[in-house]
Amino acid sequence: MVLTVYGYRMSQPSRSVYLFCKVAKIPYVEKNIDLLHGEQRHEDYLAINPLGQVPSIVDDDFKLAESMAILRYLARKYKVADHWYPDDLKIQAKVNWYLAWHHNGLQKAAGDVFHDVVVTPRWTGNPVDEAKLAKDLETFDKALGIIEKVFLGDKKYVASDEISIADICCLSGLMQVLAVTRTDMLAKHPNLAAWKERVEEQLRPDYDEVFTYLFEFSAKL
Repeated sequence: MVLTVYGYRMSQPSRSVYLFCKVAKIPYVEKNIDLLHGEQRHEDYLAINPLGQVPSIVDDDFKLAESMAILRYLARKYKVADHWYPDDLKIQAKVNWYLAWHHNGLQKAAGDVFHDVVVTPRWTGNPVDEAKLAKDLETFDKALGIIEKVFLGDKKYVASDEISIADICCLSGLMQVLAVTRTDMLAKHPNLAAWKERVEEQLRPDYDEVFTYLFEFSAKL
């Protein structure tokens, strides 16, 4: 059976899984779960992921949720190029370190900004709460500083000098904010800006295809 990935392309972690499958040449079938219409709460989807979150996968009869777990599982199951999730214990630990931080670091910070700009105004009909947005952008900027100084440092990529699943997750979170705010938040993070261009180029054309939905949506804001 072909791997099935359930996700939503506006979702940071869903894009990470889709993009990894594409660049690593893992065959899969994409099943869209429209979060805006509550499909994550449908009974048939809850049978796959009782938490009602995306992404999730079904691989033969094996079900798994949470993007970090999914990415590591896929990297091992499908024998992808080693650099994505290295066998080297120390480099793998650096990848895991970033992934452990990412969920409550960049991903949460980016999600808060996205809710400020997109989700909350649509749900409530109220204008953007500029005070809350400013505070959340400050938190997001601090996360960028941590990535640049703690994780990236003088390396080419987040965990080492080769691209990994950590870079894919980082890029997806970063673009969640850059796309909808149209601000040059990387101006004071030159190393991170250079990293972004390097990763985007390495992941193309799959990057452009997976992120098209986000870019087209943001253009309408």
